[in-house]
Amino acid sequence: MPGQSTPYYYKADGVCVSYIRAGSESIETPTHILNELILRGQGKTYDGIVTGYKKSEFSFSILRSVFLERTKTTFNEQDFRSFGLSDKGGHLTNAGILLADENPYRHSRVFCTRWNGLNKVGEKEVADDKTFSGSLLKQLSDALLFWRNNTKIGWHKEGTETVYDPDYDEEAITEALVNGIIHRDYNNHGAEVCLNIYDDRIEISSPGGMFSGEKIPEKIDFAMESMRRNPIISDLFWKLKYMNERGSGLENITNKTNALFKDGMNHVTFSSTSSFFVVRIDNSNYRKEAESDLANRGSGNKRTLLLSPNEKKIIDMIRASETITQAELAAALGVTDRTVRRMIKRLKNEGAIEIVGKTKAKKWFVK
Repeated sequence: MPGQSTPYYYKADGVCVSYIRAGSESIETPTHILNELILRGQGKTYDGIVTGYKKSEFSFSILRSVFLERTKTTFNEQDFRSFGLSDKGGHLTNAGILLADENPYRHSRVFCTRWNGLNKVGEKEVADDKTFSGSLLKQLSDALLFWRNNTKIGWHKEGTETVYDPDYDEEAITEALVNGIIHRDYNNHGAEVCLNIYDDRIEISSPGGMFSGEKIPEKIDFAMESMRRNPIISDLFWKLKYMNERGSGLENITNKTNALFKDGMNHVTFSSTSSFFVVRIDNSNYRKEAESDLANRGSGNKRTLLLSPNEKKIIDMIRASETITQAELAAALGVTDRTVRRMIKRLKNEGAIEIVGKTKAKKWFVK
């Protein structure tokens, strides 16, 4: 069993080198992995290292706001020390820096890309592309908004009931992003958390393999012991209720996702190397849409319609008020009248809504 006094060095012939296993070979330990091994050997973690930055130099409005919203309690000055974000002298730890509004660390960003198709082909295949920095809490919020804006929600009728079928389970996506942010190796300055959205799946990759140093097994034992790379950040995110239970993240992502498919099969895969951890989550509507089109072709039945988040909101608002105006829809969504007209036209052409009357007597109906 590996000891805790890491790293281990090979000393001979006037050299002192650390090696790690990479498949069937031994390679010289990359700098970021070596730094993590040194910290582990000293009984320390990256997020607990005290920096030269003073707490008074930064603002924490995002942390305070999110903490109040999610815990219904105030984040006070004593909490900075109790959570490990600063020392008694007011110096911030790395965790404190990463949670500051003006987080200056460029090696802590999240890259998000929506690709047209099933693979990374080139810039022409990029539908949307964003880079998020600042407080880790803001990065999580921004990444989730990017995901919502670049995925769809299935809509169909069952009798008189409207049924919504999302591409992905929001709790599963949130937990996968949270895992990527809190468990990433912040010693690796040349890599970022990446959210890649394809037509048929989402892939979230995070710098840093399994903290235990082992490869993740093909068949995951969800009861296996959880090891935390950044315990200070992990504890805070758990307190903020971004995670179900400590150590249950992979199981929760898997169960929530598979529940959308209702086919008894697994639609989540996890993989790892010494430098990266990747989760792949299948799009529950990718196969359904093709099958629905094929089954209903020429039958006169209306196929399942995939809605954007704003299109779903329009349907919900029309259902709540059949006399709502386009101007009111635009104001509620925070978009222009032109954007609303475009979405209304699509929903009407797809048979999701019906417009009766003109001008002030106009009424909307959800079919």
